[in-house]
Amino acid sequence: MVNVNLKAKDTKGFSREIKKMVDKNTEKVVKFYQNDIAQHLKKRVVEFIEGGISPVKGKGRFLDYADSYKDLIRKGKLKGAGKKLRPVNLKLSGKMLNSLKIRKTKDGFTLFFADPKAVYHDTDGIKRNDIPTGKVYRRLLPRDGEQLSDVITEEINVKMQKFINKNVK
Repeated sequence: MVNVNLKAKDTKGFSREIKKMVDKNTEKVVKFYQNDIAQHLKKRVVEFIEGGISPVKGKGRFLDYADSYKDLIRKGKLKGAGKKLRPVNLKLSGKMLNSLKIRKTKDGFTLFFADPKAVYHDTDGIKRNDIPTGKVYRRLLPRDGEQLSDVITEEINVKMQKFINKNVK
């Protein structure tokens, strides 16, 4: 699970009174715009994963599939899922990625995967004998002080800022 708190950060150019008003009304702005932001957030997290990139800041591309899994892909045994060697998109049936849930909170969201397979990739690690650590972690959501990718958070900040600029004059 990850909590994403939304704040109106950029108030450059606003008067002191407007800044105070924006700070007081950020929660109202988030609530008003929350459904759109939640859908955008969910969509972007899944797009990152399907593109083979962790949506967690600084984690980058997912490590390649194990050789045994690559052999299954090459032999076409995972053809029904349209599985390819690259990108490592963690999509076989779509069940795990479709299990991404978002709960609204007072000042943001809580994201989590309902499918237990996500825990293996994200937290427990997939057992692999061909790497020194013995386990592969493919970070699906931030934890322990980590953040979502700057690309995702900046998109959300821009959306919120546009809304604020449009509605706070």
